[in-house]
Amino acid sequence: MGKVLIVIDMQNDFVTGTLGNKEAQAIVLNVQAKVKEYADRGDRIIFTRDTHGENYLDTPEGKKLPVKHCINGTEGWQIVPGLEVENCEYIDKPTFGWLNWEGFGSNDEIELVGVCTDICVVSNALILKAKYPEAIISVDASCCAGVTPEKHNAALETMKSCQIDVYGQEEKKGVYGKFLVVLCQKIFYNNLVYAVFSPPKGKKIMCMQSTYKALSQLY
Repeated sequence: MGKVLIVIDMQNDFVTGTLGNKEAQAIVLNVQAKVKEYADRGDRIIFTRDTHGENYLDTPEGKKLPVKHCINGTEGWQIVPGLEVENCEYIDKPTFGWLNWEGFGSNDEIELVGVCTDICVVSNALILKAKYPEAIISVDASCCAGVTPEKHNAALETMKSCQIDVYGQEEKKGVYGKFLVVLCQKIFYNNLVYAVFSPPKGKKIMCMQSTYKALSQLY
């Protein structure tokens, strides 16, 4: 059984460049730590690079996303500084998903990280899952970023539906849950003020505190 880390498109243009965003910038240190973890074990590490030519704007992708990025050989095409290690491999892919994934076995554990969760990460995760259905395919959500947080989360759910192991995802409280927590806070505060001036009612504080704690954990 081999462990393989695939770092998807952690290139300057997707982090600090023409298509970068704060979410992508926020995961750089996480990805760096992940790469080091695999490198320290001597595991296989593969970096993919989104790779386009000067005629990008004339391509089908360029017509739908008319923002020049990751032009071969440019600064924006380079991997973000501090991520690369010795003996890592590179795949220059001309589109979202790479169809020629080779060299994996059915017992391998393949982990994906990088950007964008909702475009290239999900594309390659699904291709790998289809090609190597017996392999363990996983994605660390804390090392991924999407075009938007909403699209990031939607892509993670899609991968879960396709039996890709997703972990490192923040649990977020739903709108209804947030409302109940805020409501409980207000009720607790009101009872606290009341109890200060009515000591015999102090037991009410313990009741509301327990309710607030329970709702906070539930939602």
